[in-house]
Amino acid sequence: MVVVVAGVVVVVAAAIAVVVVVVVVVVAVAVAVVVVVVVSVVVVPVADGVVCLHWALQVIQMCYFVVFLLIIIIAYGVLLQSLWFPNKEFEWDSVREIFVKPYFNLYGEVYADEVWRKHFSS
Repeated sequence: MVVVVAGVVVVVAAAIAVVVVVVVVVVAVAVAVVVVVVVSVVVVPVADGVVCLHWALQVIQMCYFVVFLLIIIIAYGVLLQSLWFPNKEFEWDSVREIFVKPYFNLYGEVYADEVWRKHFSS
């Protein structure tokens, strides 16, 4: 029963992660298109066209990198939540934790106090 609940939580979290990734990809492409249009219509006549077009292409490439980074963060977050809380039923706070803990792990936060309380407290 516990394994089934944990499996359901992981499946639901993965489905939500897929939806979030699709939305992020659509938004990133839309932002990239808007940036290219604004740069080509407004900035290119004013400045050197080659430099502005190169800047727009860099923004588009950055959007791809951000989407790739989000996919990795979501996958790591789902794995982390399912390992740390295997018996926890689904809550919307779990979805927040899928993003928050892996994001702060990028900057070196290891949540040592939680590990200490969970494994070494009496």
